[in-house]
Amino acid sequence: MNFGQAEKSIRTTWLLSAIAIPVFFGYVLTGKGAKYNLQLLLPWVFPVGPHIFDCFAILFLVLILAFMVFRRSRIGAVLLLFEYILNRYYTIMWLYFSSSAFIITWLCVSVVWGLLFLQGMRGTFVYHRLKGKMSVESLDKPIPVRAE
Repeated sequence: MNFGQAEKSIRTTWLLSAIAIPVFFGYVLTGKGAKYNLQLLLPWVFPVGPHIFDCFAILFLVLILAFMVFRRSRIGAVLLLFEYILNRYYTIMWLYFSSSAFIITWLCVSVVWGLLFLQGMRGTFVYHRLKGKMSVESLDKPIPVRAE
């Protein structure tokens, strides 16, 4: 992975996290996706119910982690992937009442989302490794002097 690919994977990761949040709330608040459980296909499923504070706490956490990935934080990328894995584990209990076709779709979509978040985490580590090499290499090179 080169520097440009690392930048692209980081950008994809934080954009997917940030965009999926309002889409999820649009589905939940309007009730359009509740009939078909479409919200389970999004990367972030927030507990909506009597404890609405939990929903906003996870929303706030994901927004902070997405911002940390935007700022190229390795810790933020690892925590974002970890939060995604926990969130997928949380949605498994909702899948019990779904059809087998939906479960297969959910599994495929979850793997794709997981690979994108994993790629974003990888991108942040590569970004910092290449950034460190670029700054060290630039210090080792002599400054060209024009002879007059």
